[in-house]
Amino acid sequence: MTSDLIGNRFQVISKAGEGQFGRVFLCTDLKTQNKCAVKIPSVSNKNSFPQLLNEGKILKAIQGGIGIPKFIKFSNNEDELFLAMQHLGSNLEEKFIKCNRKFSLATVLTIGEQLLDRLEYIHRKGYIHRDLKPRQLLLGNGSDSSTLYVIDYGLSKQYIQKSMNLHIPYTEGRPFEGTAYFASLNTHMGIQQSRRDDLEAYIYMLAYFLNGTLPWIAAEKTSKITERQIKLMKSRLSSTGLFLDKPEEFNNIFKYVRNLEFDAEPDYDYIRTLLNSIRIKNNLAGMGFDFKPPRKKRVLKTSSVKLPKSHKVLAEVSKSFIVVEEDKESSKSNGKGNSSYETYPLTPRKNFEGKCIWIDDDSTLCLLSHPEIKDRSILVSNKEKSPEINKENLVEAETVPVYKEEIMIDSERDKASCRVF
Repeated sequence: MTSDLIGNRFQVISKAGEGQFGRVFLCTDLKTQNKCAVKIPSVSNKNSFPQLLNEGKILKAIQGGIGIPKFIKFSNNEDELFLAMQHLGSNLEEKFIKCNRKFSLATVLTIGEQLLDRLEYIHRKGYIHRDLKPRQLLLGNGSDSSTLYVIDYGLSKQYIQKSMNLHIPYTEGRPFEGTAYFASLNTHMGIQQSRRDDLEAYIYMLAYFLNGTLPWIAAEKTSKITERQIKLMKSRLSSTGLFLDKPEEFNNIFKYVRNLEFDAEPDYDYIRTLLNSIRIKNNLAGMGFDFKPPRKKRVLKTSSVKLPKSHKVLAEVSKSFIVVEEDKESSKSNGKGNSSYETYPLTPRKNFEGKCIWIDDDSTLCLLSHPEIKDRSILVSNKEKSPEINKENLVEAETVPVYKEEIMIDSERDKASCRVF
C-alpha cells in the first residue's frame, strides 16, 4: 500500500474508522469510479491478520443476500492484505447516540424484522456471526438507506458442513470471543456458539435500543464492570427484567431463544409472528425507521427582553394574541395621527400562565426583529386581526416574557424543530 493507493486500484479518500483489529478507508475504486470501503489489518494486533482472512472468505461465501455487503476484492498477499467491499452509511450506534439513546418502537421493530431476516439468511448459508452489536449494523446509502446491513465477519464461523449436513459438536471450555455487552450467556460460560447465540445477542440489542441501555451497561455508571460480572447478571436475568413495561411479545422471544437447544434450528417465523403482533397492537403497520429523537420533557425557564421606549406590549390574559401599541408621543413625532392597538394571533398551544409566546408555522420561537415588522419588538408573520379587544383585561408590560425551552434537534435533517432565542 502506498500512501494513498491500496492494491494499485483503490484510491484513498479518507479514513472511515479504526478499531482493535484494523482500519477502514473510504476509497474510490479506479476500475469502476465508485466509492467503496477497504479494510486493512492492524499491524500491532497479531489476531487481526487471521480475522481479516476469515472475513474475506466468509463474506465471499455468503454473497447474494439482502443486507449483505457486496464483496469487491480480497487480497491475501503477504505484502498487502486487504478486503474491499461496498461502501455503506451510518451504523446503528451512531444513530442511537444522535437519537439520545432511545429508538421508537416502530424503529426497534424494523430493526428486529430486518436483522432477523439477515440472521436467517446467514444461518442458512451455514454460518454464524458470533459478534453482533450495534456498530456491526449499518444502513445503506441513498435509495438504499432503509436497508439494514450486517458487517464484520472476522469472528464468524461455519457451524454446519453442507455436504454432510453435520452440525459442529457441542463443546465446553471455549475462550470468550465476541463483545461482552451483547454476547449470550452460553458464550460467557465457554460453550461452543451456535445459531441460538446469535439470536440471544439479537434480543439483547432490541432491549438496548428500546430501553436505552442494558442492566450491565447501566451498572457501569457507578463502577467498572468485568466480563465475569456481566456473566453473573445475565445468569440471573429474567425476561421481565429485560423488557419491563414493554410488550409481552419481547419477553416471549427472550424465553424462546434462551430455551433453544445447542443444535436446534430456530423458528424464525415464530419470532416474526411475535414482532408483527406488537405492530398490530400498537397501530404501527407499515411504519419503518424514523430515527427522530424523542422530545425531552420541556423545562421552562423565564427571562425577559426589554422593549424600545416608544412601544408597549399589552398581554391579554388567557387569550392567544398579543397587542402592540405605539407610544402616542412617538406617533406625533413620526407625523402619525392617532395611536391604535394592533393585534396579532398567537398559536394557542404556546400560552403559559397567561404570558403570550408566539410560534410560527415552522414551530420557530418568534421574538424581536423581523423584516415585515421593521419597527416593532414582536416578530409575527400572520397579520390577521384578532377579535375585538377587552381593554379591561389588558396588562401593560415594559418587558416581553420569553420562555426558553430545552428542545431536541433532529440531527438527521440537521434542522432544529424549534429554535431557542
